[in-house]
Amino acid sequence: MKNPFVFFAICSLFLIITGCKYNCPGFDEKLLSWMPYEENDTITYISQQNDTITFQINKYSVSNSYETTRKNRDYCASDASFYTIDNEGKVCGVGTWISMDNNKTNINVSVNINNNKGEIDKTVKNITDAVETLSINGKQYDEVLIFEQDTIKQDDEIWKIILANNYGIIQFYDRVTGYIWTLQHD
Repeated sequence: MKNPFVFFAICSLFLIITGCKYNCPGFDEKLLSWMPYEENDTITYISQQNDTITFQINKYSVSNSYETTRKNRDYCASDASFYTIDNEGKVCGVGTWISMDNNKTNINVSVNINNNKGEIDKTVKNITDAVETLSINGKQYDEVLIFEQDTIKQDDEIWKIILANNYGIIQFYDRVTGYIWTLQHD
């Protein structure tokens, strides 16, 4: 080429086009153990007053990987989620949404019962660094993530949700009724 600028421009354009493509990985299947459900499964919680509430899994999905842009940056993402219906067939109840992007795991847990609701997010670089051990009613859970909201700044009624690996949402706290709902094991 006679003009070095044209050669430089063509090489730069080639590098930009080929160097900016992501090879987006799919959803990390190991994370599905944090929501170990299948469609039509039922989940029952019992309060300290022996009231019970049962939810049925009505939708469970895992996405293929995709590219997304946030704050002018490109990310690879993939996600999994489940939704429930309550005893009356209302689409509400408990839900978990896990997404992965930019080597971080974003977890959103939500609970909605009788219009008392709470939705809490947590982002972790490495999920194993964020887990705790917890005992509830004599049952030991070795891998637990605790989601809490500041009730002074948030008006959600469900202010604390506990998620355990291999069990899903094991407990949530309703500040309006004072109930602590705990997963009832078979």
